[in-house]
Amino acid sequence: MAVPALALLVVATRVGSATRDRRSQLINALGASWAHRAVINIGEAFVPAAAGTLVALIPAALLLATDVRLPGTGYIINTADTRRAWPELAGALAVSLVLTLLLVVILHRVQRSKTATRPSTSTSRLPKWRLALCVVGVLAIAFSQYAPKGPDIAIFLAGTVLMWATLPSVIAQLSIANGKRIAASGYRNGNPGRLIAGRWTAAHPGVLVRLSVVFIIGIGLISHLQVWNSRLGDSAAAAQRITQRVGDTLYTVHSSTLTSGAVKNFSRDLPDGTHLLVATTHPEGDHPRIDLAGSCPDLKSLRLPCPATAQQVATRDPRLEELARPYAGNLTVRAVSGDLSVSQINGSLIVTTDEPGHRAEIEKAAYAAHPGINVDTPGETWVIGAQQKNKLNNWLFLFGGTGLALLLVAGLISAAAEFVRIRAGLAPLSVLTGNDQVFRTIALWYLTVPLLIATALATFITNWHSLFFVISLREGRFSWPVLATAATGFSLAAVAIGLLAAHSARRAAPFWRPKAD
Repeated sequence: MAVPALALLVVATRVGSATRDRRSQLINALGASWAHRAVINIGEAFVPAAAGTLVALIPAALLLATDVRLPGTGYIINTADTRRAWPELAGALAVSLVLTLLLVVILHRVQRSKTATRPSTSTSRLPKWRLALCVVGVLAIAFSQYAPKGPDIAIFLAGTVLMWATLPSVIAQLSIANGKRIAASGYRNGNPGRLIAGRWTAAHPGVLVRLSVVFIIGIGLISHLQVWNSRLGDSAAAAQRITQRVGDTLYTVHSSTLTSGAVKNFSRDLPDGTHLLVATTHPEGDHPRIDLAGSCPDLKSLRLPCPATAQQVATRDPRLEELARPYAGNLTVRAVSGDLSVSQINGSLIVTTDEPGHRAEIEKAAYAAHPGINVDTPGETWVIGAQQKNKLNNWLFLFGGTGLALLLVAGLISAAAEFVRIRAGLAPLSVLTGNDQVFRTIALWYLTVPLLIATALATFITNWHSLFFVISLREGRFSWPVLATAATGFSLAAVAIGLLAAHSARRAAPFWRPKAD
């Protein structure tokens, strides 16, 4: 949520800033210092920023007055907890107000030209440090795999935030160079729409940053929600499949303090239709395996042979397949005559049943024989843990959905402001060019083409970033359909923004009148 919130704050700060930039250039030419400009900008922004902080008091008061259940997660924010944290809550509101005003000052700087003494009117320069920070973020992601366990995730996440926060500026820098080529092409071919669009693209990179931030971060956020969701949900799905295949016809019984007498009593008290085996695991080496030993009748109940010495077998019984799966399917069996000795058990027993529904009787016999014993079905602990992890997906959707909502608001604000600006700037062109088709040409080359470039690059980088994440953690899976759907949706949005801007300018053109322009 942090990057989308920062993107919305930047967009809200810079939208409609052309007039403020001209004012800053003027007072700078009159001799104002940065402190004077900061006072003016803070004075202008304080009222709306303070009003926003007061609006934030409404949900804060709700949290302090009553318990609130978060949607989707079912989690209840307790009133007693929030009341104890009221100093932090008040501090957060104050910090948000100060941060907003600070960002207003930082983002309204005067750009001075090194080759001229007059105030600069071009905004075609982007700070080089943004490009450097993007490179640092990419390097942090790439080298996080070599970091020690623990800090590697922190480095990866820090690099992720840094890369996605500065990537719009990198793509805007590429669009500046592309705009110059478009303008040169329009000049050579006598195409006024391409000439104007190319020059606007090169002269107003901030507009491209504000518009492309929604596309870039949105594609990355959607894909990473899918990757994290698969990472947390795969274990639950795998454990659920094991439970469905095996059910309660196979049990693992284990304890590190079993005695021969306890095993004998447990075997005697087992209900009819159950069979007791010994499982000895050998996970080490190049050929891991699991050895089963038991009486010949118990082995035959699983359609296994009764060799006097260990013999590797192949089986289609799903219960035995699940037992052997962690050991590359290597399973050996051996028949044992008489009682099972505790030295052969190593703390692990296997109980199979001909029919389901005997769990209560098996657990009763196990606890009677040895109170400190554990009785589980295959994958049971995985299912319990995976279900807990699966609940984290609800939190991912809550925070991710909130982040997407913030991006949507930022995109709507930025697009609406650009429609107003492009309508006022393009209205006279219908008179100068003699037709209104120039609006569509300019809007498509100035808005749609850069946004399509941003979508393509964001899709490529998201692909690399997501696959790197999956490979590094060896968890989760990457979904091409999700990325393709997100890229298609944002591409259509880019086309729609260009067409709407052209339509807005065309409707405003008949009402334009010269006013000392």
